[in-house]
Amino acid sequence: MGHRTRRCRGFARRSAGRCLQSRSPGRCVALRRCPMKVRITLFGALRDADTRGFIELEAPDACTIGTLRDLLRDHLRENAPHISVNLVQRCAFASDDEILHNHRTLPESGQLAILPPVSGG
Repeated sequence: MGHRTRRCRGFARRSAGRCLQSRSPGRCVALRRCPMKVRITLFGALRDADTRGFIELEAPDACTIGTLRDLLRDHLRENAPHISVNLVQRCAFASDDEILHNHRTLPESGQLAILPPVSGG
């Protein structure tokens, strides 16, 4: 029985329209989901986590903000131990035009901002 074909997000757009797991451009034939590259712009106290002012992570396709929050926390533990991972729990994630709650999936653009609490909470 053949693999199910579906439109690939994430690497398909970032690799000249070709999914890294597929032979045909823009199509993913893997049963598992293709990862999506997510760019998180940092603000406030989190800006010290990376000198570039952003962090890039790979997240599974159809990833929620809650799952991304966990991935970011793990990334900070390894790469920026001076940043409190508890801060990530209190931060808001935003797309270009709205605040995204934990149950929401990532925007297709893969562009997010993380906004720390103002005045302590």
